[in-house]
Amino acid sequence: MCIALPMKIIECMPDFKALAETNGNRIIIDTRLIGEICVDEFVLVHAGCAIGRVDENEAADLLTLMEEVSGYEQDSPGPPI
Repeated sequence: MCIALPMKIIECMPDFKALAETNGNRIIIDTRLIGEICVDEFVLVHAGCAIGRVDENEAADLLTLMEEVSGYEQDSPGPPI
């Protein structure tokens, strides 16, 4: 089983890289599995790779579900990625 974290694209970079953020945590991700991406889009990230696109409402729903299931709090630093 894998868990993908919904993240918002903050900055697009060359070579299929992007800076993504969730709950104040920012990481550089690889986007080659989903192609070109735009700032302010939401993606699902697993193991540092964007594996799918989601809309803002679905991203919020997923974060809420993660909080309910695992105690993940939106104001906390979040899980390590």
